[in-house]
Amino acid sequence: MTGITSASVTLYVDVWDEQIMRQSAFAAYAQTSGTADQSDFELMCGTQGQPDICACLKMIFDPGPSPLGVQIEDCCAELIDNCEPQLAD
Repeated sequence: MTGITSASVTLYVDVWDEQIMRQSAFAAYAQTSGTADQSDFELMCGTQGQPDICACLKMIFDPGPSPLGVQIEDCCAELIDNCEPQLAD
C-alpha cells in the first residue's frame, strides 16, 4: 500500500424521465439492501408520483458499499436551475 490519495468526482446529469430514474434508484436500492421494501424506499426517495430527485440520484450513484480499493466519504446531490434543454440551430 502506497498511502491514501484523496480525490473529488463531480457528475452533472440531466434527468429526462423522473419515473424511469426512480425505477433505477429502486433497482439499486433492492440490489444493495437485498430487499424490495417499497415503503422503506418511499421514505428515502419519495413516491412514484413525487420522487425526491436528489435522493434518487444519490441512491443510483452511491447505493451503499464503496467499490474495492475506494472509500466513498460523502455523496451529495442538488438541483440546478431547471432549464429546458436548448436545441442547436
